[in-house]
Amino acid sequence: YGEQNIPNYKYGHIRFSGTGQKNISFHLLVHDISIENGATLNAQNFPVTITGNWSNNGSFISTNEVLFQGNDQIISSSTFSSVRFNGNGTKSATGNIIIEKDITIDNGVTFDGGSYHHSIGRNWNNNGTFLSSGVVEYNGAEQTISSSTFNTIIFSGGGTKKITGNLTIGGNVN
Repeated sequence: YGEQNIPNYKYGHIRFSGTGQKNISFHLLVHDISIENGATLNAQNFPVTITGNWSNNGSFISTNEVLFQGNDQIISSSTFSSVRFNGNGTKSATGNIIIEKDITIDNGVTFDGGSYHHSIGRNWNNNGTFLSSGVVEYNGAEQTISSSTFNTIIFSGGGTKKITGNLTIGGNVN
């Protein structure tokens, strides 16, 4: 309880609970992360690498990339600075995801966005597969969007949205 500084260690499974901010000041390498209700994990400007699942019922603060680098992974509703999906298998969202900057889906990876509403603040770099029955909203200023298949897509915010490949849209464009 209260503010805590997390020691530099390679964690298997880590659970952040209790009130107060939990601060990391190193590149966090972990299999599973669970941020419980009332807890805040502050990664500051350090990268986070996850090889397992991400469960967030609290708050996550970061100005760096979160790298999902495992096989099949589950990602709960969260706000991220930037996200990269790497490794193999399917990365499955179980809630709305807000990405303030860039998202990258690497070759050989599937990001299953489910039926949720995902917000992207900057660039969409898709070299893998994106599946979704939900909404992807591009709400930043200058944004680049690579080839993908979408259900519903929303363009909001000012600035130019530059399409760099083929887009297939099965639902609405707003």
